[in-house]
Amino acid sequence: AEKLKLAYNRTICYVGETEFGHLKVNYCPDGKASLSQIGGFMHITNLDFYRSPSALNYNKIMTSYKTPRFSRRWDDQIGVTAPAVMEYPERSWNIAKLMNTTLDIHHNGHLDGGRTNPYGEDYRRFWILYGGKNWDVGREMCKRVVREKG
Repeated sequence: AEKLKLAYNRTICYVGETEFGHLKVNYCPDGKASLSQIGGFMHITNLDFYRSPSALNYNKIMTSYKTPRFSRRWDDQIGVTAPAVMEYPERSWNIAKLMNTTLDIHHNGHLDGGRTNPYGEDYRRFWILYGGKNWDVGREMCKRVVREKG
């Protein structure tokens, strides 16, 4: 909360999604913050936005103000999430929801950042039991580096 307040002079009480997959934000006047991060499994970003003075200012505060050197706590996920939420929530969206599709991107035991992966957290198991059979483009791209047993 303190870092958001320093950078943007306000904090966040709630972040969710609209029915169309855009970010929905309630700002807090009392300085308490609650912020769910955009999952690091897959995002497309406009780098010009993240080079803007306000986004750079937030990221400088995030990584240097009361932060131990080399801390993993303030990483790329919050660095991508906070500026988007604070400045342009309506320009951020859940691609799968917007396109009414599932991408089945596997990360940390989840698919598309939300659904629990029925194959568990092991990405190799996911690939062998599902991905390699159902994802033609991925199989062609990866067959030079992924070796399947059997």
